[in-house]
Amino acid sequence: MSSLPTYRRLFLRGNARAFVAILPILAAVGCSMPISVKYSPLAATESLTTESNPPRAFVVSFVDARENKDKIGSMKNLYGMEAKKLVTTQDFCSLLAEATTDALRKSGLKADLHSERTVNEDIPADELEKYDFVVGGKIESLEVMSKPGWDTMKITARVVIHLCIRIGSKSEWIGPIEGTAERREIARVQSDSFTAALDTAMQDCMRNMIRHIKASGVLLALQKS
Repeated sequence: MSSLPTYRRLFLRGNARAFVAILPILAAVGCSMPISVKYSPLAATESLTTESNPPRAFVVSFVDARENKDKIGSMKNLYGMEAKKLVTTQDFCSLLAEATTDALRKSGLKADLHSERTVNEDIPADELEKYDFVVGGKIESLEVMSKPGWDTMKITARVVIHLCIRIGSKSEWIGPIEGTAERREIARVQSDSFTAALDTAMQDCMRNMIRHIKASGVLLALQKS
C-alpha cells in the first residue's frame, strides 16, 4: 500500500487530471510555422482548342477574397485544436495567375501573364490590342492542415477559386473551382510536406479549371455575343 495519506493521494491525482485537461489549451496557444509555397507546371490538361491560330489570353493577377489572410493553415493536435499556425510571405495572387497561365497554355491557348493587372480594373485598350480575352479571378479559400492519428500524420490541402473571363465589356464568372490533396506522413511532419500538399491541390484546381471552362462553353458564348 502507498505510504501517502489518502487525502494527499487524492490531491496529487486531482492535480494530474487538471494538468492533462489543460494540455490542449496550452498546445493551442502554440506559435507560427513559416512554409514556402510553389506551383509545379502540369504535364498536360484537356484541350480547349485545336486551332492552328488559337485565341490569346491576357492573364492578370488574382484577388485574395479570403476572410482570414493572416494564415494559410494549421497544425492540429490530437484534440483537433490548433497547435501551430502556418504562415507564408509569398504572393498567392501572382502564383495562381502563373498557374492559370500554365494551364491555359497546356490546354492549347496562347496565354501571357500580366501580374501587375487585376480583372477588376480598367486595362488600357492598347495593352489588350493583340488579345482575345482577359482571364483573372479571386481566391475564395487556400489552406493546408495536419492532424495526428495513431500511427500517421494526415495532411490535407484545399484551394478554391472563382475564375473570370472577360471579352470587351462582358464578363463571365465560373466557379467555385476546387482542388484538393491528401497525404500521410509516418515520420515527423516537415514544412516541405505542407508545400507538397498545397502544390498538388493547386495542380488539381488548375485541371478542374480547364474542365469548367470547357464544360461552360463560356469562350464560345462570349465570342459570339
